[in-house]
Amino acid sequence: GSFSFLVAGTTKRHEIAAMLGEPSARYSSDGVVTYRLQANPDGYRSVARSFEWSPATHSLVLQFDESGVLLRHALVRVR
Repeated sequence: GSFSFLVAGTTKRHEIAAMLGEPSARYSSDGVVTYRLQANPDGYRSVARSFEWSPATHSLVLQFDESGVLLRHALVRVR
Protein backbone atom coordinates (compact mmCIF):
# COMPACT_ATOMS: atom_id res chain seq x y z
CA GLY A 1 0.00 0.00 0.00
CA SER A 2 0.83 3.67 -0.21
CA PHE A 3 1.49 5.94 2.75
CA SER A 4 -0.49 8.95 1.51
CA PHE A 5 -2.66 8.64 4.64
CA LEU A 6 0.34 9.70 6.77
CA VAL A 7 -0.03 13.46 7.25
CA ALA A 8 2.21 15.21 9.77
CA GLY A 9 0.20 17.22 12.28
CA THR A 10 -3.03 15.41 11.39
CA THR A 11 -2.81 11.61 11.42
CA LYS A 12 -3.24 9.99 14.84
CA ARG A 13 -1.51 6.90 16.21
CA HIS A 14 -4.78 4.90 16.40
CA GLU A 15 -5.53 5.65 12.73
CA ILE A 16 -2.13 4.32 11.71
CA ALA A 17 -2.59 1.21 13.86
CA ALA A 18 -5.95 0.62 12.14
CA MET A 19 -4.22 0.70 8.74
CA LEU A 20 -0.93 -1.07 9.54
CA GLY A 21 -1.61 -3.11 12.67
CA GLU A 22 0.73 -3.32 15.63
CA PRO A 23 4.20 -1.80 15.17
CA SER A 24 7.27 -4.02 14.95
CA ALA A 25 8.99 -1.99 17.68
CA ARG A 26 8.32 0.90 20.05
CA TYR A 27 10.82 3.41 21.43
CA SER A 28 10.80 6.47 23.71
CA SER A 29 7.58 5.48 25.52
CA ASP A 30 5.78 5.02 22.18
CA GLY A 31 6.99 8.41 20.89
CA VAL A 32 8.67 6.52 18.04
CA VAL A 33 7.40 3.30 16.45
CA THR A 34 8.61 1.27 13.50
CA TYR A 35 6.95 -1.10 11.05
CA ARG A 36 8.93 -3.69 9.10
CA LEU A 37 7.78 -3.74 5.48
CA GLN A 38 8.39 -5.70 2.31
CA ALA A 39 8.34 -3.94 -1.05
CA ASN A 40 6.08 -5.54 -3.64
CA PRO A 41 4.67 -4.47 -7.04
CA ASP A 42 1.66 -2.83 -5.34
CA GLY A 43 3.75 -0.82 -2.86
CA TYR A 44 4.55 -2.24 0.57
CA ARG A 45 3.08 -4.78 2.94
CA SER A 46 3.66 -5.16 6.65
CA VAL A 47 5.90 -8.06 7.69
CA ALA A 48 4.73 -9.95 10.76
CA ARG A 49 7.01 -9.64 13.75
CA SER A 50 9.14 -12.73 14.15
CA PHE A 51 12.68 -13.81 14.87
CA GLU A 52 13.41 -13.83 11.13
CA TRP A 53 13.33 -10.44 9.40
CA SER A 54 14.51 -11.75 6.02
CA PRO A 55 11.44 -10.65 4.00
CA ALA A 56 11.66 -7.07 5.31
CA THR A 57 13.12 -4.60 2.80
CA HIS A 58 12.18 -1.33 4.53
CA SER A 59 11.40 0.10 7.92
CA LEU A 60 8.73 2.77 8.31
CA VAL A 61 9.73 5.03 11.22
CA LEU A 62 7.01 7.21 12.78
CA GLN A 63 7.43 9.90 15.44
CA PHE A 64 4.46 11.16 17.48
CA ASP A 65 3.87 14.08 19.80
CA GLU A 66 2.66 13.61 23.40
CA SER A 67 -0.98 13.48 22.25
CA GLY A 68 -0.37 10.75 19.66
CA VAL A 69 -0.38 12.92 16.54
CA LEU A 70 2.17 12.14 13.83
CA LEU A 71 5.10 14.57 13.78
CA ARG A 72 7.14 12.99 10.97
CA HIS A 73 7.78 9.72 9.18
CA ALA A 74 10.52 8.19 7.09
CA LEU A 75 10.80 5.07 4.96
CA VAL A 76 14.26 3.56 5.42
CA ARG A 77 15.74 0.73 3.36
CA VAL A 78 17.08 -2.14 5.50
CA ARG A 79 19.60 -4.84 4.65
